[in-house]
Amino acid sequence: ELVDQGWDAGPGSIRDRLCDQLSAGEVPSESTIWRILTARGFIIGEPKKRPRQSAHRFERTRANELWQIDGTNRALAGGETVKIINIIDDASRVAVASRAHPEETLAAVWETFSHGASTWGLPEQVISDNAAGFIAAEGSLAQLGVAMTHSRPGHPQTCGKVERFHQTLHTWLDAQTPPATSRDLQHQLDTFTSAYNTDRPHRSIGRTTPQTRWNQLPKSGPANTPITTRSRVHTATADRQGRVTAGQQIRITLGTRHANQQATTIINNTTAHTFIDGQLIRTTAITPNRNDYPLNHDNL
Repeated sequence: ELVDQGWDAGPGSIRDRLCDQLSAGEVPSESTIWRILTARGFIIGEPKKRPRQSAHRFERTRANELWQIDGTNRALAGGETVKIINIIDDASRVAVASRAHPEETLAAVWETFSHGASTWGLPEQVISDNAAGFIAAEGSLAQLGVAMTHSRPGHPQTCGKVERFHQTLHTWLDAQTPPATSRDLQHQLDTFTSAYNTDRPHRSIGRTTPQTRWNQLPKSGPANTPITTRSRVHTATADRQGRVTAGQQIRITLGTRHANQQATTIINNTTAHTFIDGQLIRTTAITPNRNDYPLNHDNL
């Protein structure tokens, strides 16, 4: 069942599935399952692999202390290759975002980051490889108080958690019907991330789910922002006058040159940062009892 559904099917995963179906006293231990699988030829020893105890694991201690972000290629049913950008929270292993895009551009990176922030809040730090789209996002993240670092070239282990997530995701996608369009692929990604976060126990976090781990951990956040403050993320298309809405009441004018463009506004406390395609367009001080912010309003 696990293999057919695209999930890992090692002894631990088998035991977790059995625990969902049987009482605890009816489920054999993980070591017993391993011996059965080995006796039946399902597990082949690989003596050249490094023993698990020789690897030193590094992980952050708070949720949102560090996000790992990376892209991976995926082919649609017709052969077209698209880019999936994934974000993993280092401490909890929560899949913050998994989004399909034509290319790994700054706009694609920013859409993925904004999508994740709208659900999980803003992180303290983001780490990526040295792809152009990620490097270009560094300045915009700095405006939000989010630090960004990059792994050394040729050293993918630094972003090993998101790299391993790619593998799990591709295995699951291989078991699904090949998507005809990017929208179909995104639907599959949404289904996967929901199951990954809430249903599938994770070996590296004590065989609990990432969502459970997230709930248990203390939280971090961007610089100069209290960790109890939840950022508000709003996406809207500018009207003909170049105005965008942030929520139901706040209206921010960007100028007619930005008319009909999609903008993302991220509000931390009383400061609103408005971006288009990952580029900061305007920073606005939000004051009580004021809804409209024309261009002549004092910007920060």
